[in-house]
Amino acid sequence: MRLLAADRQLVHDAVLAACDASDGVEDGVVGDPERCDFDPGTLLCEDAGDESCLSAAQVSTVRMLYSSPENPKTGRPITGLLPGSELGWTDFGWTNSARSTGVEQFRYLTFADPEWTVDQFNFETDIVLAEDRDN
Repeated sequence: MRLLAADRQLVHDAVLAACDASDGVEDGVVGDPERCDFDPGTLLCEDAGDESCLSAAQVSTVRMLYSSPENPKTGRPITGLLPGSELGWTDFGWTNSARSTGVEQFRYLTFADPEWTVDQFNFETDIVLAEDRDN
């Protein structure tokens, strides 16, 4: 589910409201994002079309981006994005630098296929393959 700039701003503002002051200073920065206990579900819309909230699919996407899934084979965690980083996300959730690096890694190192696209990504199999090829 896409998160447009206005959606990312909404999430970021909510993260700041929930976690900015946790370091004792309200400065527009989440001082310790790993201790931020923000729940994106607080932004869930009751009415479709309301731009001051997120759809269930968008809430699910934000939760997924913050999560740290594990490699299905090794159990090694793959660190998610941190609360406070939302303004650096793209419409599809990656940060700009991670998107270009990640896509190129899968395209050329993992699959050796310059035509590979992110639409083909399968977490369950491709993470394992990428990690196997890196080792």
